[in-house]
Amino acid sequence: MTPALKRNASKGISIIEITISMLTFGIFAAIAIPKYADSQLRYRTEVTANRIAQDLSLAQSRARLTNANCSLSISIASDSYTVSGLKSLDKPSENYVVSLGQAPFQCDVQFLATEASPTASLSNLAIQFNRFGMPDQGGIITVGCGGYSKTITLESISGRVKIQ
Repeated sequence: MTPALKRNASKGISIIEITISMLTFGIFAAIAIPKYADSQLRYRTEVTANRIAQDLSLAQSRARLTNANCSLSISIASDSYTVSGLKSLDKPSENYVVSLGQAPFQCDVQFLATEASPTASLSNLAIQFNRFGMPDQGGIITVGCGGYSKTITLESISGRVKIQ
């Protein structure tokens, strides 16, 4: 073989090299895709729980600020909740409604109960904050997405919100 032919033979990529590269890429994708999907479910659950906790605190602050009652009503059937007295940030002519079953949350309200009877499941839960920011009752809200769930607890005595 002449030196000119040796140089031309080493410039290309063989079908075996392409096959090995594709096989390696496929193995990495098979490992990464399920982990990514699982992390998305966990993230959505955490974001949903944080949003509910923040809106409970918002309703509490709103009651103190306006020196009037403010309530948050949540429903299992519609996977949504409303905060009375607040307008939507996107559409100021509408009430403040958060749909947890739609993007970006895409989670379900799995369980609702009052602090007084934590094992009795409710279909709707309404918590009203008085003008001092104290709730009329404590509440337990569990949200979930996939196999993950988070529980938001509102203490009736202190009005403190916890996520577990």
